[in-house]
Amino acid sequence: MAEVRATTEKDMTEKNTELATSYKTSSLAAMSSMIPETLTEMREFALMVSKANIIPYALKDQPSDVLIVLLTGHQHGLSPIQSLSSIHVIEGRAAMSADLLQAICLRETSVCEYFDIIETSNEVATYEAKRKGRQPIRMSFTIADAKAAGVFELTAKGKKRLNWYHNPADMLRARCKSKLARAMFPDLVLGLYTPDELEDIRAAEVVVTASPVVVTEAEPFDLDTGEVAEPPRDRI
Repeated sequence: MAEVRATTEKDMTEKNTELATSYKTSSLAAMSSMIPETLTEMREFALMVSKANIIPYALKDQPSDVLIVLLTGHQHGLSPIQSLSSIHVIEGRAAMSADLLQAICLRETSVCEYFDIIETSNEVATYEAKRKGRQPIRMSFTIADAKAAGVFELTAKGKKRLNWYHNPADMLRARCKSKLARAMFPDLVLGLYTPDELEDIRAAEVVVTASPVVVTEAEPFDLDTGEVAEPPRDRI
């Protein structure tokens, strides 16, 4: 009886596994048919999504920005939901977290062998990455580097970067990851920036101010002869 019971339980387990696999496959197929692929589909999807209340506030009623987010995510193999939750439009530029930059590198297994953390603290963050066919590179970013880069100064909008004061370890890891990703995998992260990097870009932009225009009074002249006319007596 014990042997029969064990066989029955095994058969039920295998059947349940088969059903679960079948359900998962059909569910994935159904989900894939819901993901927009063409530009027209994405445009219509962006218009619909921009009216939702659960998307980031900055994308609300901004279908063009939603479309840019979807296209950026699609280019890097992200689903629409992943794109909307992890990519942000900051002053016309697409920005994503350093974690996502690292994930984009790691998912390209034909290019990236590993991208590992070596050390992390409130003073330093160290990562090592290896590109296939190349020697591994280890890179660090320290508090001293952050101060030299001016990240503790006021931002372009005159605000302190509070994350650097309250979460230095997180910010050091983020900066180190983004720098290493650019050094090792520029082809994978080209055109992608973290919000902190965008703040650096804005701070470095040169603000051109117009020179004041000096208006001088023209010399009076005679319309018939073209010669300078005598000024009126009351102006002498």
